[in-house]
Amino acid sequence: MIIKKDGGLDEQAGTAYANLLLSIEGQRLVKQSGFAPIRALNHQ
Repeated sequence: MIIKKDGGLDEQAGTAYANLLLSIEGQRLVKQSGFAPIRALNHQ
C-alpha cells in the first residue's frame, strides 16, 4: 500500500485504511478474501 504523505485528506484516508487492514478484523477479512495475512491470527 502506498500512502500520499501530504498532510491532507489523502494521507488521512490512506492511514485509516492501512490501520483497518492491519487490525485483527482486517487481517481476518484479508484471509477470508484468499490473501495471506501479514500478522498472526491467534484465535482472538
